[in-house]
Amino acid sequence: MPILCIGFGLDHRKASGTSLGVVMFVAAAGVAVDLISGDPAARPAILAALLVAPPAILAARTVAPMINRLPTAVLRRIFAVVVLVVVVRLFGLPPFGAAQSDGLLAYGDMAWPMFVVLPLIGLCMGGLGTLVGIGGGLILIPALGFLFHDLTWLQCRATSLLVVAPTAFLGLQRHLDQGTAELRCVRMLAPACVVGAVVGSWVAHRADSSLFQHAFAGFLLFVGLRLLLIRRST
Repeated sequence: MPILCIGFGLDHRKASGTSLGVVMFVAAAGVAVDLISGDPAARPAILAALLVAPPAILAARTVAPMINRLPTAVLRRIFAVVVLVVVVRLFGLPPFGAAQSDGLLAYGDMAWPMFVVLPLIGLCMGGLGTLVGIGGGLILIPALGFLFHDLTWLQCRATSLLVVAPTAFLGLQRHLDQGTAELRCVRMLAPACVVGAVVGSWVAHRADSSLFQHAFAGFLLFVGLRLLLIRRST
């Protein structure tokens, strides 16, 4: 999404829809690698995915038509604010790669709050994801790490990929219907992104996740500040 806006100069509306098309392929490739690897530490939290995915898909289908009614500057600033909030989360609390995070609940206990909170997270993820083109890496992974102290970073990542793939697909369909996605860019970027997703998944299973967390947070800080400082009338 930042590359499409800053590097390719796409209007934020079209960048939002286009990014969902690319993310759809990336998430599917990541899920495939996780399944093939057979690593128990990377198995998705299935119940969490089932609680998040339906409301995320519903929100994606509902919110997409609104994108044409909001100014590009508003969409860009919403995206920037969400990014900076995630940066604070990533820099301010222990890394997801730790054996035990600071989560409020135990996923294994299946306490009743998770049946309320996870669908709400799904609504937020599907709505913001479709509106401003962000994926589970900015919402669902930090949310799962914050909620559950017994989910590893790899499990949060795998759960996010499992939810993102169908949500992005349905969000893309709405964007294509209303002309706010560049299918040509998706075709151009998707092959290289899939290769990157496969390589990234392989590395994620073998490297220290705290390194990725801080590098990702630094990149997001740059992106968030860059988007806030852009001055455009559109």
